[in-house]
Amino acid sequence: MQKIDERFTKIYIFDLNPGNDDITKEFIMGKLSRIMKNISLYQYFVIVSHSSLKVLKKIVNDAKISLGYIVSDSGARIYNISTKKVIFEKHIERNDVLGISHCLTMSDLLQLISISNNEFIYSFDPMNEYIFSKMHYINSNNVSTYGKFKELLEKNSVFSFLCFQRNSLDFSQKFANFNNVSSDWNVNVSGLGDSSFVVYHKDASKYKAILKIMESKKISNFQNVYYYGINSVDVDCYNSFKNHLISVSAYYETKNFGNTIYTVSYDAILNELSISLKNSVKSSNRKKNVFMNLNALINNSDEKTFNLKDLYQSEEK
Repeated sequence: MQKIDERFTKIYIFDLNPGNDDITKEFIMGKLSRIMKNISLYQYFVIVSHSSLKVLKKIVNDAKISLGYIVSDSGARIYNISTKKVIFEKHIERNDVLGISHCLTMSDLLQLISISNNEFIYSFDPMNEYIFSKMHYINSNNVSTYGKFKELLEKNSVFSFLCFQRNSLDFSQKFANFNNVSSDWNVNVSGLGDSSFVVYHKDASKYKAILKIMESKKISNFQNVYYYGINSVDVDCYNSFKNHLISVSAYYETKNFGNTIYTVSYDAILNELSISLKNSVKSSNRKKNVFMNLNALINNSDEKTFNLKDLYQSEEK
């Protein structure tokens, strides 16, 4: 019987939040970079994030990855790593951009805008800018006056606003207020943690972007899609791609779910993937896909279960 070539028949997705902290930067540039590079030699590989394309391209370039895809700005852009070309993009409508920015300015929220080949920060609060630049994967360009910032907004296509506040004292109210008025614009608003959220076009999403990549690679079976929420989680991806693992580092994003979710430690995911990659290299049949089944990974790792209802109650106490 003819053997089936299982190379490049599956998609491995890593959902990242590169702007968490210095530890995250170390993780991304350490073991995860090597794993991503090796997977790209055997299977289709995708980085997805709410972050800008500029940030994610730097991660890919530093990791020396030459094959695969980047989904940036929560799905508003898809970038082919090998051809170095944007194959899909959906910018926020120009008549919405200034209204969104003005609303954020009135709430004194930091705005990081993602445009075609760059990103810019504006905030009334210099400390906001300083803390965000320390958190962010690469330093962004600060704009000192709102007039100059407005000029940049008018001249460029904006793919997302990343909004940040250095403390969470009144952030939930500001987020709620912005959510109330966002229905006036053709955008989605997604919370990222206890003091940040992202705004992007209503027709864009990480899930839709991954479906576009699946279609282009003629992969229709969702069982061939492996979704790793390394330190960020998308609700639609979690619910649709049942071959998934969520790291405990994605704690804040799990609040988007109304039920119990299962998480494993970050190192457990990377260690098991490393072992699987070594086995595939040693295999005499290079065509065989020997990446570990996700159920086996869950069963053999130090799994933790978060019951979110209980978690909220313990936080309130």
